Amino acid sequence: AMAFDEAGRRLITGGNDGTVRMWNFSNGQCLKELRTGSHQEVSSVLFILEGQNKLIVAGGWSRKVLVWRDDSSSTAVSVEADRKLAGHTEDIISIAFSSPNLLATSGYDGRILVWNLDSGIAKFTLAIPNLRELEIDQRAIWQLLFLDSRSQALCAVGADGYMRFWNVKEGVLAWEQHARHGKGESVVALATDATNSFLYTGDSAGNLKMWDIHLFLNVAGLKQDKAIEELQYWRAHSASITSLDYIERHELLLTASSDSKIKMWHVNPERVTLAGVFGDGSA
Repeated sequence: AMAFDEAGRRLITGGNDGTVRMWNFSNGQCLKELRTGSHQEVSSVLFILEGQNKLIVAGGWSRKVLVWRDDSSSTAVSVEADRKLAGHTEDIISIAFSSPNLLATSGYDGRILVWNLDSGIAKFTLAIPNLRELEIDQRAIWQLLFLDSRSQALCAVGADGYMRFWNVKEGVLAWEQHARHGKGESVVALATDATNSFLYTGDSAGNLKMWDIHLFLNVAGLKQDKAIEELQYWRAHSASITSLDYIERHELLLTASSDSKIKMWHVNPERVTLAGVFGDGSA
C-alpha cells in the first residue's frame, strides 16, 4: 500500500510486516516509522489534507483503523498512532475519505464502516444485500471511492462483480448493478474524473470499463439502470488490475497490473487508445 503527501514529496508505504514508513521521495531516505503495534499486513494507506489538518490513515489485517497526525514540527523517527478505531471483525481492504470528516473502510466480510473522523465514531455499518447467501470468497469489497459531486455517494466494488452506490448520509444502498466484467471475475479497482461524470472499473482478469454516471442520483428507491451507462470495455492487461488513477490535467487513465506493466490510456466515450507503456514484465 502506498500514498503520497499533498506535495508529492513524501511517500508513505504500508508493508506486509505491519510497518508504515514515510520516505523522502527524492533521495529515498526513510524519514520516520509510524508504529502500528502489529506485525500484520497493512493493505491500505491514505494521506488526508483537510484545512490545516494533515492525517495519515492506515488499515489492514489488524482490523483496526490507525490515524496519525502529520506533524511537521516533530523530529521523532518513531511515532505512535494518535487513534486506533476498532469496529471491523475482518481484515480491512480499502479506505476512502470525503471532506470534511467522512471516512469509509471496507473488509473481506462484505461490510463497510462509515466513520466520523473527527469523533472516531462509526456512524453506519453497511453490508452487501443477502450477504449470508454469498460464498465467503465472494464477499470481499476490494475498492471504495467517494463521488463527491454525486452528493458524496460511496461507490464500492468487490469479489461478487457488483457495483454498489451507497448514500452514506442516510446509511442506505442507493443502487446496485452487476458490472458484467466476465463470469467469476472480481471488480478490484476504481477511478473517476474530477466531476464524477465518468467511472472506470478494473477486474481480476485485466479488463477495464468506462461508465457514464453523470445522471446518477444518490437517492434510494430510484430505478437507475439508465443513469449508469457502459461506454467502453477493453482488455488492458494480461493479469489483474492492481491500481487505477485518472490524470485530469492530461485526460489520461493510468493503469497498473500484476503483469508488471503500467499503461496510460487516452479514453473518451467514442474510443480508447494506448498512450504509453512502462515496464516489459521481464523482471
